[in-house]
Amino acid sequence: MFKWLAILIVGGLLVLFVSYSLSYPRSLRSFGIQAGRFNLQLAYTNYLATGKIEPNGTAKPYLFTNVVSIGGTQYQCAVAIELSYFQGDGFLAMTTNQQFIFHDKERGPLLIPTSGYYRARLFPPGMCV
Repeated sequence: MFKWLAILIVGGLLVLFVSYSLSYPRSLRSFGIQAGRFNLQLAYTNYLATGKIEPNGTAKPYLFTNVVSIGGTQYQCAVAIELSYFQGDGFLAMTTNQQFIFHDKERGPLLIPTSGYYRARLFPPGMCV
């Protein structure tokens, strides 16, 4: 009886550890996109008002004027930001019409949905979507 109880407790702890190990990076990626969106919108608003982009605390957005093609559609980028939440996988850019694009180093540019709260995948083959 004690042997089965010990196996059950160890199994439960193992399940908790695995779920935490999978959900924590997902939460970081999701929060990174949300924080990036806020910082990019603020930077672009300031850029339109003053003509320059300044750091916002530890976030350092920069001018990024590349044209990106995703699925045959051209997107004109305006500003971009690299955050530690992305864990070196890429950077987030915002277009002139406030579309967000994650530039994944391995998979290329990925369009981030603009509606609702973004939730990263549990098992990402790359960063997003």
